[in-house]
Amino acid sequence: MPALIRCLAGRSCRVRAVSALWPVVVKGSSTASLSPSPRCPEPGLPYRLRALQTSARSTTTATMHVPSPVSLQEPMVVPLKTLMGPGPSNAHPRVLEAQSQPLLGHLHAEFCKIMDDCKDGIRYMFQTENRVTLALSSTGHGGMECVMANLLERDDVILIAHNGVWGDRSSDMARRQGAVVHQIKEPAGSGFYLQELRAALDVYKPKVLFVTHGESSTGVLQNLNGIGDVCKAHDCLFVVDTVASLGGVPFYADQWGVDVVYTGSQKVLSAPPGTAPISLSENA
Repeated sequence: MPALIRCLAGRSCRVRAVSALWPVVVKGSSTASLSPSPRCPEPGLPYRLRALQTSARSTTTATMHVPSPVSLQEPMVVPLKTLMGPGPSNAHPRVLEAQSQPLLGHLHAEFCKIMDDCKDGIRYMFQTENRVTLALSSTGHGGMECVMANLLERDDVILIAHNGVWGDRSSDMARRQGAVVHQIKEPAGSGFYLQELRAALDVYKPKVLFVTHGESSTGVLQNLNGIGDVCKAHDCLFVVDTVASLGGVPFYADQWGVDVVYTGSQKVLSAPPGTAPISLSENA
């Protein structure tokens, strides 16, 4: 039975039923019927209780058989630490302040305005005018999976520039979509030259070329100049992972001919984890 529960001390709580589907039977109380109300008496409650006997609402005390956790009786302690890894990183006070704002419904006009503002900010961040630019509710891994799930179908060919951990991870995700995966490899700590990427495109003729801009397992930053033009000449989509690089070095999606780019909020952008900004060109 759906209910709004307000916990009291120890093992008791008071339950206010708000379901309109079944009668409410609570131990030690009378049975109350539920019926829709044409005029909701309280914001957020679409139905009200209509008691069969004396009251329009039925309230009682129920016993909780599972005790409240002792660990939750103490205040939460989050120490201030200097985070020096590739992610997560320390958030700016403005970011922390934004998280403390009141909640809004996802259909409120103010929420839609904030969402549109965020999309404009992501376009600026990627330096693109792409209409399809948004923030996924996921980590950078979710951005990678979104790319593979939406761009690849079974037996599509993808070429992955592999020079570290993310070459392995992207290859695994592409194979799960049933794609034919080819890799062009360089040793860990090395990048790719434009001519070798061009040669690999000539050989494999892929639908997608996947390149990691900042390979966080080795610290290599890949030069992207010219790759987009080569991909366009081969009718190939150019996909770039910028999870560990965006915000730390310049990135120009439109100028470099990038078709799909994604990143993660918790790396150089210094925002909390859980958001993967992504942008797709009209070709993608």
